[in-house]
Amino acid sequence: MAVVEIPDFVEGKKTRKGQPLPKKEELVTAVTPDDIDRFLGARSERERRSHLRGLRDLGILIHNPGRLTQRVRTGVVEPDGRFEQRRAYVFRGPWHAVPRIPRRQRLVRVFT
Repeated sequence: MAVVEIPDFVEGKKTRKGQPLPKKEELVTAVTPDDIDRFLGARSERERRSHLRGLRDLGILIHNPGRLTQRVRTGVVEPDGRFEQRRAYVFRGPWHAVPRIPRRQRLVRVFT
């Protein structure tokens, strides 16, 4: 799965008392836990978590309560007919609009 854009992602419950709720589909980017450090440019787990918490507070990160990840359907159908679900980091918007971890440029000194 790695980094995938999902154009018709729907968050939350789909029905209430058996009646369908109005859907609000949006474009999101899902990133697997294996690839999140490379995607964000994180050098450590602490740096990654603090950045993800900041994105959560801004409303960019979609997550399940108590976690930083969200369960996402993969599109693979299991033998019992249900879709396979995996945990992923889900960001609102296209992949190129997700804020990455900023890096300061180092000054290079030249001795002559």
